[in-house]
Amino acid sequence: MPDLYEYNGGLDLINDDTSLDKDDDGLSNLLEYQIGTQVNYFDSDGDLYPDGFEYQTTGFDPLVPHVGATTSDLDEDGLSDFYEMMLGTDPNDT
Repeated sequence: MPDLYEYNGGLDLINDDTSLDKDDDGLSNLLEYQIGTQVNYFDSDGDLYPDGFEYQTTGFDPLVPHVGATTSDLDEDGLSDFYEMMLGTDPNDT
C-alpha cells in the first residue's frame, strides 16, 4: 500500500499491517485499500452495515448505502438483513 494511504488511515508506515483489520469490519487493511473502503471506519457508506458484512456476506457494495438498511429482508424469512447481521446469520439463507 502506498505510504500516503497508510499515513492517512493511521496505519503503520514501518511494519507490515496489510493483513490486520484496523477498524474491525471484517476486511483486511490491504483489501480495504484494494476495494476503496475506509480503513479506519467500519462502515464506509454510513448505512449501518459493516463493510466486511456487505462485501463478503450480502454482496452489497460497501461504498453504496443499502436502501432500507434496517428493514430489507433478502431471503424473506421474516428477519431483517440488519437483524440477521446482528445475530451473525446469513441474510441470503433462510
